[in-house]
Amino acid sequence: MRTNQFLNSKESKEIAKKINEQWDADFSFEDFVTQTQKDKIYIVSRDLEKIDYKKLFVEQIGMYFAHENDRGEIRLSVEGAQIIGPKAKKNVVEIGRLSKLWMAGQDIPFKTDCTGVVIVKCGDDYLGCGKLVLKEETIFDEEGKPRKEMQQIILNFVPKTRRHVKD
Repeated sequence: MRTNQFLNSKESKEIAKKINEQWDADFSFEDFVTQTQKDKIYIVSRDLEKIDYKKLFVEQIGMYFAHENDRGEIRLSVEGAQIIGPKAKKNVVEIGRLSKLWMAGQDIPFKTDCTGVVIVKCGDDYLGCGKLVLKEETIFDEEGKPRKEMQQIILNFVPKTRRHVKD
Protein backbone atom coordinates (compact mmCIF):
# COMPACT_ATOMS: atom_id res chain seq x y z
CA MET A 1 0.00 0.00 0.00
CA ARG A 2 1.40 3.37 -1.00
CA THR A 3 1.45 6.12 1.56
CA ASN A 4 1.98 8.98 -0.93
CA GLN A 5 -0.81 10.11 -3.25
CA PHE A 6 0.00 12.30 -6.24
CA LEU A 7 -2.01 15.51 -6.19
CA ASN A 8 -3.63 16.74 -9.37
CA SER A 9 -2.87 20.25 -10.63
CA LYS A 10 -5.96 21.74 -8.95
CA GLU A 11 -4.93 20.38 -5.52
CA SER A 12 -1.32 21.54 -6.07
CA LYS A 13 -2.56 25.02 -6.97
CA GLU A 14 -4.66 25.14 -3.78
CA ILE A 15 -1.58 24.42 -1.67
CA ALA A 16 0.45 27.01 -3.62
CA LYS A 17 -2.39 29.52 -3.08
CA LYS A 18 -2.27 28.94 0.70
CA ILE A 19 1.50 29.45 0.65
CA ASN A 20 1.10 32.66 -1.36
CA GLU A 21 -1.54 33.97 1.06
CA GLN A 22 0.40 33.02 4.18
CA TRP A 23 3.74 34.52 3.11
CA ASP A 24 2.83 36.77 0.15
CA ALA A 25 5.25 34.76 -1.97
CA ASP A 26 5.10 34.42 -5.73
CA PHE A 27 5.27 30.63 -5.78
CA SER A 28 3.96 27.78 -7.91
CA PHE A 29 4.95 24.12 -8.04
CA GLU A 30 7.08 23.12 -11.01
CA ASP A 31 7.46 19.54 -9.78
CA PHE A 32 4.99 16.87 -8.79
CA VAL A 33 3.39 17.18 -5.39
CA THR A 34 2.50 14.20 -3.23
CA GLN A 35 0.69 14.10 0.08
CA THR A 36 0.62 11.43 2.76
CA GLN A 37 -2.34 10.39 4.84
CA LYS A 38 -0.86 12.45 7.69
CA ASP A 39 -1.01 15.62 5.52
CA LYS A 40 2.73 15.79 4.91
CA ILE A 41 3.52 17.35 1.54
CA TYR A 42 6.44 16.12 -0.57
CA ILE A 43 7.92 17.48 -3.81
CA VAL A 44 9.08 15.02 -6.48
CA SER A 45 10.98 15.72 -9.69
CA ARG A 46 9.05 15.41 -12.94
CA ASP A 47 11.74 12.95 -14.08
CA LEU A 48 9.75 10.38 -12.08
CA GLU A 49 7.37 10.20 -15.05
CA LYS A 50 10.09 8.30 -16.94
CA ILE A 51 10.21 5.55 -14.31
CA ASP A 52 7.56 2.86 -14.05
CA TYR A 53 7.47 3.11 -10.25
CA LYS A 54 4.21 1.18 -10.03
CA LYS A 55 6.13 -2.09 -10.36
CA LEU A 56 8.35 -1.12 -7.44
CA PHE A 57 7.52 -1.11 -3.75
CA VAL A 58 8.25 2.45 -2.69
CA GLU A 59 7.17 3.63 0.73
CA GLN A 60 8.17 7.31 0.47
CA ILE A 61 9.26 9.46 -2.44
CA GLY A 62 10.38 13.04 -2.71
CA MET A 63 11.63 15.78 -0.45
CA TYR A 64 9.59 16.66 2.63
CA PHE A 65 8.34 20.18 1.92
CA ALA A 66 5.55 21.06 4.34
CA HIS A 67 2.71 19.93 6.58
CA GLU A 68 -0.88 21.10 6.42
CA ASN A 69 -2.68 21.13 9.78
CA ASP A 70 -6.41 20.79 10.49
CA ARG A 71 -6.90 24.58 10.35
CA GLY A 72 -5.49 24.70 6.82
CA GLU A 73 -2.22 26.37 7.87
CA ILE A 74 0.91 25.34 6.03
CA ARG A 75 4.01 24.66 8.15
CA LEU A 76 7.14 24.50 6.00
CA SER A 77 10.03 22.13 6.61
CA VAL A 78 13.54 23.59 6.79
CA GLU A 79 13.96 22.86 3.08
CA GLY A 80 10.53 24.35 2.35
CA ALA A 81 11.49 27.50 4.28
CA GLN A 82 14.68 27.74 2.22
CA ILE A 83 12.66 27.55 -1.00
CA ILE A 84 9.84 29.93 0.01
CA GLY A 85 11.87 32.28 2.26
CA PRO A 86 13.61 34.33 -0.45
CA LYS A 87 10.24 34.86 -2.20
CA ALA A 88 8.27 35.71 0.97
CA LYS A 89 7.25 39.32 1.57
CA LYS A 90 5.47 38.89 4.92
CA ASN A 91 5.58 36.68 8.03
CA VAL A 92 9.38 36.37 7.92
CA VAL A 93 11.23 37.13 11.17
CA GLU A 94 14.92 37.88 11.57
CA ILE A 95 16.01 36.38 14.92
CA GLY A 96 19.70 37.33 14.93
CA ARG A 97 21.53 36.18 18.08
CA LEU A 98 18.57 34.04 19.15
CA SER A 99 19.43 31.63 16.32
CA LYS A 100 21.51 29.46 18.69
CA LEU A 101 18.46 28.88 20.88
CA TRP A 102 16.34 28.20 17.82
CA MET A 103 18.82 25.68 16.40
CA ALA A 104 18.86 23.92 19.79
CA GLY A 105 15.11 23.44 19.43
CA GLN A 106 13.99 26.05 21.96
CA ASP A 107 10.95 28.30 21.75
CA ILE A 108 12.09 31.91 21.65
CA PRO A 109 10.53 35.15 22.93
CA PHE A 110 10.15 37.59 20.06
CA LYS A 111 8.08 40.73 19.49
CA THR A 112 6.84 41.28 15.96
CA ASP A 113 3.79 42.38 13.97
CA CYS A 114 3.70 39.08 12.08
CA THR A 115 0.94 36.57 12.75
CA GLY A 116 0.45 32.81 12.57
CA VAL A 117 3.11 30.57 11.09
CA VAL A 118 6.33 32.48 10.31
CA ILE A 119 9.54 31.73 8.46
CA VAL A 120 12.54 32.12 10.77
CA LYS A 121 15.79 33.47 9.36
CA CYS A 122 19.19 34.64 10.54
CA GLY A 123 21.01 36.81 8.03
CA ASP A 124 20.74 35.08 4.66
CA ASP A 125 19.99 31.68 6.22
CA TYR A 126 16.43 30.38 6.50
CA LEU A 127 16.22 28.17 9.59
CA GLY A 128 12.68 26.82 9.36
CA CYS A 129 9.16 27.64 10.47
CA GLY A 130 7.62 28.51 13.80
CA LYS A 131 4.25 29.60 15.12
CA LEU A 132 3.75 32.93 16.89
CA VAL A 133 1.63 32.62 20.02
CA LEU A 134 0.87 34.71 23.08
CA LYS A 135 1.91 32.96 26.28
CA GLU A 136 1.49 34.06 29.87
CA GLU A 137 4.88 34.37 31.56
CA THR A 138 5.87 35.20 35.12
CA ILE A 139 8.09 38.29 35.18
CA PHE A 140 9.80 39.69 38.27
CA ASP A 141 9.92 43.46 38.82
CA GLU A 142 12.72 45.45 40.53
CA GLU A 143 11.42 44.52 43.98
CA GLY A 144 11.39 40.82 43.11
CA LYS A 145 7.62 40.56 43.04
CA PRO A 146 6.25 38.22 40.42
CA ARG A 147 3.59 39.39 37.98
CA LYS A 148 1.94 37.70 35.02
CA GLU A 149 2.50 39.23 31.61
CA MET A 150 1.56 38.14 28.10
CA GLN A 151 4.62 37.54 25.96
CA GLN A 152 4.88 36.78 22.25
CA ILE A 153 6.80 33.55 21.59
CA ILE A 154 7.83 31.72 18.43
CA LEU A 155 7.14 28.02 18.98
CA ASN A 156 9.76 25.71 17.53
CA PHE A 157 8.29 22.59 15.93
CA VAL A 158 11.25 20.38 16.86
CA PRO A 159 9.95 17.48 18.99
CA LYS A 160 10.94 17.78 22.65
CA THR A 161 12.81 14.47 22.44
CA ARG A 162 15.16 15.95 19.82
CA ARG A 163 15.89 19.26 21.58
CA HIS A 164 19.39 19.99 22.81
CA VAL A 165 19.25 21.66 26.21
CA LYS A 166 22.27 22.66 28.26
CA ASP A 167 22.01 22.06 32.02
